[in-house]
Amino acid sequence: MTLSKWNPGSSADALQSDFNNLLGRFFSDVPLRFYDRDELRPRADVEEHEGHYTIVAEVPGLTKSDVAVTFQDDTLTISGERKAPANVDSATYRHMERHYGKFARSFRLPNPIKGDGIKASVADGLLTVTVPKAEEAKPRQIQIA
Repeated sequence: MTLSKWNPGSSADALQSDFNNLLGRFFSDVPLRFYDRDELRPRADVEEHEGHYTIVAEVPGLTKSDVAVTFQDDTLTISGERKAPANVDSATYRHMERHYGKFARSFRLPNPIKGDGIKASVADGLLTVTVPKAEEAKPRQIQIA
């Protein structure tokens, strides 16, 4: 018989692994679910530059016709719909993790925005929106007399 040092972390890791396996087996026959908008919210980064903001949102598998960008009342909103595959009714899914349905994500920016200068593009699963700051929001160099 060999003695081994007890490690409480290894027991917790084994329990977590067993629990994950149990959930995986239990949910293996999950039917197609349409998710609400909060579960579909695209993840995004917001960068501030001297004269503009850049918002980069993840929209994998979507084209520019699947996504809309609107600006109203100092709020920029990204919305759209990820449609389920055409064969979803005839296919038998054993496991499904991709989300389908409508989504929306809004950003309220702190400085005045030049709304008519907003530009957006989609490439490689990323939506990039450039939002110019209004002239009064841009920093100015003051000459000292």
